Amino acid sequence: MITSRRTFIGGVAGLAIAGPANRALAAEPPASLAPALEAIRAFAEAHRTWMRLPALTLSVTLPDGFSTVIDTGFANPETRAPIGPTTLFQIGEAGDGTHR
Repeated sequence: MITSRRTFIGGVAGLAIAGPANRALAAEPPASLAPALEAIRAFAEAHRTWMRLPALTLSVTLPDGFSTVIDTGFANPETRAPIGPTTLFQIGEAGDGTHR
């Protein structure tokens, strides 16, 4: 599937608008999901650390409609400010191979 830049940006904008609303509406996960969600959180943290990323956000959605967000890392590593609903993430890297 070929996606234009305009289509991609439109989709990302839609997700950005819906993101804060989804976080507010997320219900507590059923107790039976706790081990799986913790395993996903541990994997995300290990991946974040290995890739030397300041932060990472994952969305987990199940067919029954349950949805949650897993945040790891910090919006600002220097001040250790947590990730919030308005935190912006850079996608990709600079031309010299560094993340900015």
